[in-house]
Amino acid sequence: MSSQCRIGGEVVEAPLFKGRAFRAPTGYQHSKAATAADVVRHEQEELGNDLGVSTRMVAALSKCPAEAIVWVGRSRKAVGRYGKPEPYEAEGHPIIAVDGEGGYLVLRLDKCPCAEGKGAGR
Repeated sequence: MSSQCRIGGEVVEAPLFKGRAFRAPTGYQHSKAATAADVVRHEQEELGNDLGVSTRMVAALSKCPAEAIVWVGRSRKAVGRYGKPEPYEAEGHPIIAVDGEGGYLVLRLDKCPCAEGKGAGR
């Protein structure tokens, strides 16, 4: 199921995450000044991960803080190689990218002050 949301005036469409999610905290943090777009660029340009995120989506993500975007998985096994898996609330948040190895990059609308849509303001 896809949904539209508005991020800083830009309307974007993305599938919504459904079901249980897990995350393994790695301890890595981007700088306080980093945006969600910086996270995507880091993944693609520095780590070489081809996420297939559109330039329109990257432009919209430049209006959200880096903390608004997180990697989750549907199973403990999928995230276990990164650390100790913990349940994570990702239900209803847009999926920005899928890595093909069980990872989903989701946008926490409640962490992006300029976002409007299902999940915003939770």
